[in-house]
Amino acid sequence: MPNRVLLVTLGSVGDVFPFLAIAVSLLTRGTRVAIGSNPKYRQLVEERDVDFVPIGDALDPTCFQRSNLGQGGDNDVNGFMEHAIFRQLTRLFTDIDRAAQHADAIVAPYFMVPAQLAAERRRIPFIPCALTPAHFIKGASALRGSTGQRTHNTPAHWHTAIAELRRMQGLPRTLLSFVRMCGPETNMLGLFPSFLMPNSVLRMPPIRVLGYPHLAQHRSAEADLEGAIDRRTVIFTFGTHVERRNSHHLFRESIDACRQLGLRCVYLSRHITGIDVQMRDGDDVSLRGFLPHDAVFPPAGIIVHHGGLGTLIAACRHAKAMVLVPFSHDQPYNAQRIAELCGCPAIAADAYDRDTLTIALQEAERTRDAVEKRLQNLMALQSDGAQHVSAAIDDIANHCNR
Repeated sequence: MPNRVLLVTLGSVGDVFPFLAIAVSLLTRGTRVAIGSNPKYRQLVEERDVDFVPIGDALDPTCFQRSNLGQGGDNDVNGFMEHAIFRQLTRLFTDIDRAAQHADAIVAPYFMVPAQLAAERRRIPFIPCALTPAHFIKGASALRGSTGQRTHNTPAHWHTAIAELRRMQGLPRTLLSFVRMCGPETNMLGLFPSFLMPNSVLRMPPIRVLGYPHLAQHRSAEADLEGAIDRRTVIFTFGTHVERRNSHHLFRESIDACRQLGLRCVYLSRHITGIDVQMRDGDDVSLRGFLPHDAVFPPAGIIVHHGGLGTLIAACRHAKAMVLVPFSHDQPYNAQRIAELCGCPAIAADAYDRDTLTIALQEAERTRDAVEKRLQNLMALQSDGAQHVSAAIDDIANHCNR
């Protein structure tokens, strides 16, 4: 088995959790492992006894200006890559290259260009992975590159920046790195459940779908919520960053819809502050910055969320009726796919208000038993993604290093 594997990821907490689950599984296999990510995630990683390497600056990798919020597509993907990667391409490459000095392989999302370049310079395997099939399916995605050609949505300065970095490192000039990773010759690791794959896989690169690497959360619900969450409780969670710009509107409309239906509301958000909390918090409303999904989802009746992969899989694992409110990135695709499979209602982010939510909650209550049964059947077919991914990493690294 490889002596040491470097896992690299940027993004939200939802991007870090599956890599942390993989790291824990690799450790149990006897593989030394480190995670390279934004400095803000050091404590999250190290409290699991996994080595952490800070890469890039400390700016929030998810805090960038979006246009057409709630539409998804190129603007969100390009915006993230510009802010998180290309704004600091040389620094990321330098940090990752240094961290990979004794590594036998680097594992990262296929679009993590500096990680690919570091692996090439170190002459070790780069193992690409994908947390979603959405970017390969949506025709508007800037990351769709299955033809192996430059897409019109790829900013020209990305090519220039990569060409200059390759020249400085003595690496041969070639196609934009993530385009090659999407080519037909690449066998990518899919870190998502098989049911998220579309019915048609035309024009998709080969993806070994190994399942979502779930990270067990040990923390329990807070004392005042013990026994207070039941089938008449709706839990709202819109992720770590997507509701940042419109948090108070979402909070108010969510509470009012629940009160119209006589439902209890548990709202998870770090962005709700000030007078809104004083006016709206009550016996039927509980506001928390964060609670582990594994602690609060099981007793709840309905989960309202953005469709981010981590939250989606948690709701599926506990077979919960859902209302999805997709904002960006892969979330619209995830919402569409779950609607096709289970009939869960969805609300466009820019159409979210108490009236549309009331209708969706009523639909979720009406179909809850059927949805829960379908989800139980879906999840019964899924295996432990972390174990399968860590085994695949060991196999690939061993084969490439012979």
